[in-house]
Amino acid sequence: MPTLRDHLLGDDRQRVVSDTCRLIDSEMGGKRGVRAVPLKAAYKLVKGFKPGFVPSVVDAMLPEFCDALEPYYQTWASKGDARGPLDAELRRQEGVVAEALLGVADRRVDGANMRGASAIQKAYRKLRGTARGHVASALPGLARTVQPYLEGAEG
Repeated sequence: MPTLRDHLLGDDRQRVVSDTCRLIDSEMGGKRGVRAVPLKAAYKLVKGFKPGFVPSVVDAMLPEFCDALEPYYQTWASKGDARGPLDAELRRQEGVVAEALLGVADRRVDGANMRGASAIQKAYRKLRGTARGHVASALPGLARTVQPYLEGAEG
C-alpha cells in the first residue's frame, strides 16, 4: 500500500505545500476573540520573518508531518470501499493526531538555530499550551486539503 509520503511528496508536492499554506492562512483568518490575539501576532511574526518563510517551513516539515500522520492514514486507507472521508478518521483520534503533528513542530522549533530563531521559539513556547486545540480544530481542513492527492489510495 502506498504511504502518505508516496502521495504527498511526489510530483504534486509544491501544490500540496501551496494548498497547506492556504489552509493555514484560512485557519488563522477564522480565529476570533481575545485568545486569538497572541496566536495571530505570532503568525504575523512568522510570516514577516522573511519572504516565503511559511511555505519553506511547510515544505521542509512535510516529510515529518507525513510520517506523523502515517498510522492514521494507513488505518483509513485499509478500509477500502468502506472508508468514509479522511477527516472522520483524524477526528476520531484528534487529540493524539494533534499531538503527533505538534511533536514535529516541537522538535523543529527546539532545533532551530537560524538568525532570529529565538523570537520564533519564544512565541511558540508561549502558545504551545493552547496549540493542541488549534491543531485539532484544523484537522478536518487538513484532511480535506490532502484527500484529493490520495485518490486511488489502495484499500
